[in-house]
Amino acid sequence: MWGSTLLSQLSRRLSGLYAPIQDHLRPASRLELHYTITPVDLSTGRLGHTMRRRAHSWTLQAASLFDLAMLGSANITIKETDATSTTETAAISPTVVAIAGALTSGIVVGTGTGAESPTDFVIGTVVAEGVGAGQLSYSAMTTFAPPSAISGGYRCRVSRQVDNTSGGTIVVTEIALYFITSVTYCGIRDLLATSQSILTNTGRVIEYQMDFLN
Repeated sequence: MWGSTLLSQLSRRLSGLYAPIQDHLRPASRLELHYTITPVDLSTGRLGHTMRRRAHSWTLQAASLFDLAMLGSANITIKETDATSTTETAAISPTVVAIAGALTSGIVVGTGTGAESPTDFVIGTVVAEGVGAGQLSYSAMTTFAPPSAISGGYRCRVSRQVDNTSGGTIVVTEIALYFITSVTYCGIRDLLATSQSILTNTGRVIEYQMDFLN
């Protein structure tokens, strides 16, 4: 009886000792960001191999928009994509919804090669909308699927297709996600791990994936 009681007390003390260690070793809740790029043959609609990479570049603008939208903060100064500093004075509802051809919100692509930085406020060199030389046609971003269950949490997706009918090859080296309120802010910018040579009569489906993991 005495030995059993002692072992029980020792077991409880050891459990209390190891609990903080076990909690420390358990993966922390986190938000992971990835992007995918999938080639499209415009003549057949056939999709190519999807490249998926970890994104690295949430910006200060994204953090500020989170404060404004989720926490009700006010009087936060945020730099717009034209370098104007705007002070937001009330809670706002930023969106990435974009009509076809719009470059003021949603996913945009570029040809810049500057290093990523949390202080980025605009894509390096945006590829213009159109069908002329060096231009791409941007699809609308108006319909979004609800969060989907993944291992350990949930995933949110936003995607956009860009098509090349310019007659020449366009090399895309960077992508970004623009948020719009009454003005435009760059929330994410990524220098691509592998540049994308988009031949004429082909396109790319670009998707950002935000994983909420526990």
